Amino acid sequence: MRLTTTPRVKLILGMPEDKTTDDGVIDAIVASVSKRAEQFMGRSAKITARTEHIDVERDGAGQLFRVAGFPISSITSVKVDSTGQYTGSESTLTVGDEYALLRNGEMGIIKILSSLIATPGGLQIVYTGGMATNVETFAETYPDITQALTQQAVFEYNRRRDLGVESIGGSGGNVTNFTPMDWLKFVRRTMTAYKRIG
Repeated sequence: MRLTTTPRVKLILGMPEDKTTDDGVIDAIVASVSKRAEQFMGRSAKITARTEHIDVERDGAGQLFRVAGFPISSITSVKVDSTGQYTGSESTLTVGDEYALLRNGEMGIIKILSSLIATPGGLQIVYTGGMATNVETFAETYPDITQALTQQAVFEYNRRRDLGVESIGGSGGNVTNFTPMDWLKFVRRTMTAYKRIG
């Protein structure tokens, strides 16, 4: 999901809306910055239904697990399977007795209260979670991230020749490629506040 937009970048650049010559380059930078931001934060921004299989690394109860898409909006099921296959041998856990959602899902952490067996993919969580449904809602909810990423995109656009930006044309249209730069310090600081820990 895009975490900023081409018009936002053009506004900071002072570029008229009807000047579309570099829209492809700006759009490619926006897409790259957004994808890299999700990777840096270690979380998925788009609110959507998800199924995650998480490794259980030790036996026992009381373990904490964090999903990628948070805050968590709702949980459909939490299952454990000592084979990690989920082909009929799994057990469905009940909320309250066998698992608990910490802080109403704000940080995406689930605590398993029942005993677990260490198994690769031994925990399955089916849920809906993420930061926003679209870029406009994201910008309203997380304006600091959107503003920081807009500034990062402006910086990368202004340094596009240093990035090795190239546009390759063919029968299927144009493709823009570039090598991204490292994060600006204030952008890194902004995203660190939202970073998934553990």
